Amino acid sequence: RVNFSATGLCRYNGSWWYVRNGVVDFGARTLYRYNGIWWYINGGRIDFGARTLCKYNGTWFYVNGGKVNFGANGLCKYNGVWWYIKNGSVSFTNTLCKFNGTWWYINNGVVNFSKTTLCKYGKNWFAVSKGKVAWNYTGYLNYNGKRYKIVKGVVKF
Repeated sequence: RVNFSATGLCRYNGSWWYVRNGVVDFGARTLYRYNGIWWYINGGRIDFGARTLCKYNGTWFYVNGGKVNFGANGLCKYNGVWWYIKNGSVSFTNTLCKFNGTWWYINNGVVNFSKTTLCKYGKNWFAVSKGKVAWNYTGYLNYNGKRYKIVKGVVKF
């Protein structure tokens, strides 16, 4: 007997399927909480190999191994854009983020590969050139109408 009001996960033939209103929703791309874990549903079933972003209730969450990783911090490439992840979701902030050995400039949650600016991170200010910290730069940089001395990428006040 089919329960046409049922919504949830159902294991069948080795896969976990997303059932909505009693039938598998093959078009579903969403998150679903089951046994305390937020699972990524893609094409109607849990996608255990997924490493992506998924928008749910207005927030973009980082998915790895088919589930939301709430402890994730770093970068995730999605639709050709590198997004900044903090505590498992996209953080629309301005900051620096170390990824694969390089410190990148994050502008409103996205790596800005063309920006030259100064950015505060922790207690220090850093020179950014073409989207990454300019560790090899020593000289001066104008920022917001003031001239700052930079030594190996760090602003010296």
